[in-house]
Amino acid sequence: MPDSTLKYDPTTPEGQAISRLFREVKSIEDGDGGWNGGDTVDLVGDFFIRLGIDINRGDYQVDAVPPQAVSPEAAPDTVAELLAAHEEFTTSGYPTGNEGFFYAESGDDGFTDFTLLTFPTASAARVRRAMSVLRAAGYTATGQAPTSPEAAARTVRVDDGVLRALPDWRTLRCARGPAPCPLRTSRHPTASQRPGAHWCSCRANRPSGHRPLAPPRRRAATRRDTRP
Repeated sequence: MPDSTLKYDPTTPEGQAISRLFREVKSIEDGDGGWNGGDTVDLVGDFFIRLGIDINRGDYQVDAVPPQAVSPEAAPDTVAELLAAHEEFTTSGYPTGNEGFFYAESGDDGFTDFTLLTFPTASAARVRRAMSVLRAAGYTATGQAPTSPEAAARTVRVDDGVLRALPDWRTLRCARGPAPCPLRTSRHPTASQRPGAHWCSCRANRPSGHRPLAPPRRRAATRRDTRP
């Protein structure tokens, strides 16, 4: 019997699903060894469904750590209703001086549908607050460049998104000292660790001297001169 080269356990439910997929693909193999693309796509889709994966949803489903939030559909009515639920924002009328007023329109860049929010009188701070609210709901919210130097209205593009869970910040430290990184804000959403080094979340836009901190080196012993 030849030695097995399998990199998975065929006795587990997941392994059995992999084995079934391979047998099904081999069963539709052409005489020249090729696989029909359409039939193969159908088989792979069924394979994911048997594993409990919804092929119409995002890849966050297979993350080892479940996401903190998954956005609703990025449709204008849905986005507007969510944002207008906060007292700082409104879609009612166009009250003079109310910088919380906005309206939502559908957008299409040729690849995906999205919602475009327009704030006719909002300050930059109010727009940032709106993006924060939307991102907390899982959306991807991106401020758009003005259409012209004279344009006063501010716009935000809103796409479907996922708010992924972040690492435990208590395990991170930086060059500022042994305490958790003091710059762990939403501006620094990524962090990673690897054996032998502790990385803070400030690899981008890092102040001078703020860098990954490797384990301290053991200081070489020195002999004190005790001669008179």
